[in-house]
Amino acid sequence: MKRFFQIDAGVWSHRDVRLILPARTLSLAGHSTALVTLLLQAHDRGVGTLGVAALLIALALPAIATMGVAGRLADTLDSRHLLTTGIALQVLALVFLAWSPTAVLTLVGVVLLELGQAVIGPVWSGLLPRVVGQEGIGSVIAWQQGLGAVAAPLGAAVGGVLYGSVGAAPALLVAAATFAMLLLAVQLIRTRRHLSAEARSNAGSTAVPTSSGILAGVAVLRADRVVWPVFLALLPMVVMVEGVNAVEVFLARDTLGASPEQYGLGELAAGAGGVLGAALAARLAGDRAWVRAVIGGFAAACAGLAVAGGAPSFWVYLGLMVVVAAAAGIGNAANGALVMTRTPDAQRGTVGAALNGIARTGSVLALGLGGLVGTLASPRAVFIGGGLLGMAAVLLCGWPSLRAARREEVPAASAAAA
Repeated sequence: MKRFFQIDAGVWSHRDVRLILPARTLSLAGHSTALVTLLLQAHDRGVGTLGVAALLIALALPAIATMGVAGRLADTLDSRHLLTTGIALQVLALVFLAWSPTAVLTLVGVVLLELGQAVIGPVWSGLLPRVVGQEGIGSVIAWQQGLGAVAAPLGAAVGGVLYGSVGAAPALLVAAATFAMLLLAVQLIRTRRHLSAEARSNAGSTAVPTSSGILAGVAVLRADRVVWPVFLALLPMVVMVEGVNAVEVFLARDTLGASPEQYGLGELAAGAGGVLGAALAARLAGDRAWVRAVIGGFAAACAGLAVAGGAPSFWVYLGLMVVVAAAAGIGNAANGALVMTRTPDAQRGTVGAALNGIARTGSVLALGLGGLVGTLASPRAVFIGGGLLGMAAVLLCGWPSLRAARREEVPAASAAAA
């Protein structure tokens, strides 16, 4: 049993992985610290629900607006230069946010912070496969998911404690320090990705990746008969599940009678489940196994949400949230491995930017949809309905992907036997 839960540590033999993963995990915790601090600050400033909604939209807009150009930059320019610029912008944005005296200036700082994230996200998508090689992509993504599942709730807890004890400015400066550590780590990374320079040095060619524009990443996904059905399955599922998040606090606090302290345990449950899911996903390899994990993981997560909607007590609900987070962790890690291994190296940044932007778009739509439905139906009904609809979308749209992966295995096996 112990061996079953061991995560393959082979990726840690790479020097750059030992720099990248800890530094990115620390910055993710810092990002969570900043987000919780900003939400608490917005509440205390009395901006109301519209102000909080504006803050959440500001967090999503940069990734949506730049998903075409960010991917193009990641697939063209030097990875170190892009990472340095993007992370430095995030450090400056957090320092600015620590000073900003008004809600309007806070929105400006949030846009700058997420603009930096929109720039560096696709760069990591293209750089990490270069570091670990094709065979290590699944493991490194699983490690990244597992560490992130721990970092996010810890960072959120730190943000709450710091805000309550010393105020918003020190908390945001602590977050800035975590990004400064990531900036330092970037300067020590040896692996670099600079496709335009590589193309020029290859037989004197000046060719660079031809894909550009907002829909370029979607076009790459659409050309893959295994990945495309999974992508179509995840779009409605994301909207359904994110919409459920809009009424989660009402189900836990009002329907199930959870105290604020008990409600906070939900973050720990999500972290524990995420680590478990990443550990299980790291045991997988191969397109067919990843597709099964994506479909099965997200379908199980949606089913868990539907069951949680009928939970008789908060503690039953909390246990189901561990299951939901574990299943979603498996699906996320497997989906990341599937997409990155099947995407050509020259287009990984473009695809990564498109996926991030589309996910953020779905989140914004889901927040509005969940809030609207939440005024018309009870929290239990939203959980049950959203979970069942999400599960149906995953199973119906994802099944063709599994069949396509199975068809690809047949000629590959025949060729190997020959």
